[in-house]
Amino acid sequence: MFRSFIIAIFIITASALCAVAEFYPTTMLAEVFGSSSNTACLDAYAGIDTLHNNYHNGEFISARYYSESDELSNPDAEARVAYYDVNLFPTVIFNGIQTVLGNGVGVSDGSVYTNILQPKLFTASPLKIAITSFSGASGIIQARVTMVSPTYALVNQSFRFLLLDNNVSATATHVVREVITQPITLTGAGSFLDFTATFTTVPSLNRPEYWAAAIVQLDNRSIIQAASTLTQPDYQIRAAMSFSPAITAPANYNYTSLPVYFFNTGLADSYTIRLVRDDAPADWYFNYCSESGECYPGDVPNPFTLAAGDTIGFHLNLLIGGSGTGSFHFLVESTHTAPYLVPFTYQTGTANEDPSLPTADITMLQNFPNPFNGNTTLRVSAKQATQTVEIAIFNSKGQKVKTFCLANLNKGTNDIVWDGTDKDGKQLPQGIYFSQINGVGKTQTRKLLLLSE
Repeated sequence: MFRSFIIAIFIITASALCAVAEFYPTTMLAEVFGSSSNTACLDAYAGIDTLHNNYHNGEFISARYYSESDELSNPDAEARVAYYDVNLFPTVIFNGIQTVLGNGVGVSDGSVYTNILQPKLFTASPLKIAITSFSGASGIIQARVTMVSPTYALVNQSFRFLLLDNNVSATATHVVREVITQPITLTGAGSFLDFTATFTTVPSLNRPEYWAAAIVQLDNRSIIQAASTLTQPDYQIRAAMSFSPAITAPANYNYTSLPVYFFNTGLADSYTIRLVRDDAPADWYFNYCSESGECYPGDVPNPFTLAAGDTIGFHLNLLIGGSGTGSFHFLVESTHTAPYLVPFTYQTGTANEDPSLPTADITMLQNFPNPFNGNTTLRVSAKQATQTVEIAIFNSKGQKVKTFCLANLNKGTNDIVWDGTDKDGKQLPQGIYFSQINGVGKTQTRKLLLLSE
């Protein structure tokens, strides 16, 4: 068995490259709301600075909005305070939806913020943003938003440019000076929109400390992508996945995940990857597989090379024994970068519901029956009538095998029957499949078990 794993490593190193992911890593944004007269805010600023020390600008950026703070304040900053209905300083909001209030335990050392940020570093975004030019002298900024997902639809949402100012004083940095908002509607993988704006409210734009950010924000306030003009490392690799790294699934089970994609967002580089056990029951085994189906024992390093912009995907292939909890991580190493970790936890229990999914206006319920042979019903619950959404069916290798379009959802439950066939009407083999709903602000996934007749 060990020898066959080693042989597979050399066979697939090239064939697993240049994978096509239908999402892109999310750059996380922390928006910090405070006042220069509130000393408690200094704790929040110190905690956010800790995150900047631990994560580079491609992974994480922050913006500070000062309220009632003389020259640090401006109408756009006050408008953002009102937009989020902030009434306590400090308030820190991550990607528009996760909020930390005040300056309690764990704020000044950044541990509270780290606990929020770390698992979200691997969030999948349906799009990417590139700021293509920015002039401090003229205030002109340009950016391109590109849709990566073939199914996600942006309809009359908000694209925002932020002008920020560093090192204004000994305690004031990342200060938001101006916010420019434009509407965005974008669908179809590979489609893009170019945005241009001119910052006007700051009298001396040609300061070297000025920089800019761009975000896409939904009506529910969630920020699904961000980018900045800040310097990033020449060499960097990032991971993203469309499922939660906190896994809940049965005991005595062979768990196969959707793909975890690794994106080379820097210069060409060579890496090794392995799946490392941190703490888990002795009868649990942590393996992983390439997109083409070759599998490896987790503790054997697998070499691969990625050109700039290339992507590679792997699936978790876990052999779970008795009940318990376990932790493990992908470890990617290169001579040019610090070790890159993608942590996971696995807890035995009911796998039907993903605890990471928030209550949403549109929710994908578990199919029934499950397991099934013949037909099963895919059910979507909507709090109100709404736009079209898509349900995609994936096999255990992450390959899309079927797509359903639900047009103009009705309020309440909406059902569609799947007969276990692929997009060409051919019967699929027995096995584990995944249904995903897209176009609702956050991908939701459910596991389906198809049995043979």
